[in-house]
Amino acid sequence: MILLIDVGNSIITMGLHNGDSIEKTFTLETKKIKTMDEFTLFLVGILNLNNVDKNTITGAAIASVVPSINNILKESMETYFGIKPIVVEPGIKMGIKLKVDNPKEVGADLIADALAGHIKYKKNLLIINCGTATKYSIISEKGEFIGVAIAPGFQIGSEGLFKKTAQLPDIGLNMPKDPIGKNSVDALASGLFYSYACSIISYIALIKETYGNDLIVILTGGISRYFNEYLKKEIHYADINLTLEGLKIIYDKNRNETT
Repeated sequence: MILLIDVGNSIITMGLHNGDSIEKTFTLETKKIKTMDEFTLFLVGILNLNNVDKNTITGAAIASVVPSINNILKESMETYFGIKPIVVEPGIKMGIKLKVDNPKEVGADLIADALAGHIKYKKNLLIINCGTATKYSIISEKGEFIGVAIAPGFQIGSEGLFKKTAQLPDIGLNMPKDPIGKNSVDALASGLFYSYACSIISYIALIKETYGNDLIVILTGGISRYFNEYLKKEIHYADINLTLEGLKIIYDKNRNETT
């Protein structure tokens, strides 16, 4: 099995790929990992909990937007699993053309998204990755990464409102029943959810005005599952594991380099 690791600013998402598909996924708060031993303890524990023998993991790929944690993950793979992981960084084979001013600035997760989207759909794409930040990426049907817009994510709005107000409660992620609330919790849930979802709808319309109505819209990222139903008229596919699938493709393109 191949271990796929997507490190975001808030959450680390991991998946086990059995050669045909992603079999299991796990998540961990990024801030909880400060040492190699801590990460290894979590990983071995979650594998045991799911009855997965760590010796069945024969390779790994990492996409990270948190550089400070990269060595921790690599050392864990090498020390405890005997694996040299493939890290999405300059110099590896990506299979996507980065048509931007500075290709080194493009996040590893966006590269994985773009590659998986291109391989799976082979159309002009707008990929919306909902995580700590909300990222809107354009990928051409030729496999060219055209550019990206990055906006604050849902959780940033929720946490910011809580920290900047004296009497409003911290509600976390909630699904509102109505766009207008009749108490503090419902008012916050409605305002946060609908303002975020409507901003995505408006941005999709603006991007299509510029890049064409033929864009296929893909919604992915850890937070996306909360908005799939509301945004179903605006998106073509909800593809929550797109980043991990892109990582597996990158692994396959580069695995001979690690042997």
